[in-house]
Amino acid sequence: MNRRALFAIFCVILCVLMFYDGVITYWGITTCGIHLEGNPLLKTFMNWVGVAPALFLIKLLSIMSVGWLYWLGVEKEPFYLLWMCGLLIIWYIGLSVIPWTVLFLT
Repeated sequence: MNRRALFAIFCVILCVLMFYDGVITYWGITTCGIHLEGNPLLKTFMNWVGVAPALFLIKLLSIMSVGWLYWLGVEKEPFYLLWMCGLLIIWYIGLSVIPWTVLFLT
């Protein structure tokens, strides 16, 4: 598999993780309360505009950022973008998906 195909797969995985994080965060906050959100900027934004609009806008911006990252990777093909995308996947799984999923399953 070449780098470009692997990078595309990483970008798709990252977008799926972001979508899942948005859904599970919405569930967690509407079920258990906004105090569970660990990101103070996101928590402030949620208090300001509401949970659903804040999550929608933040996740939209995040997925658009992955699209921009993908465009950079395809257009210029720097090797470090592949590593950056891989590290973002690990970060998302460890700091967002696992904690919310554990909360969801308990």
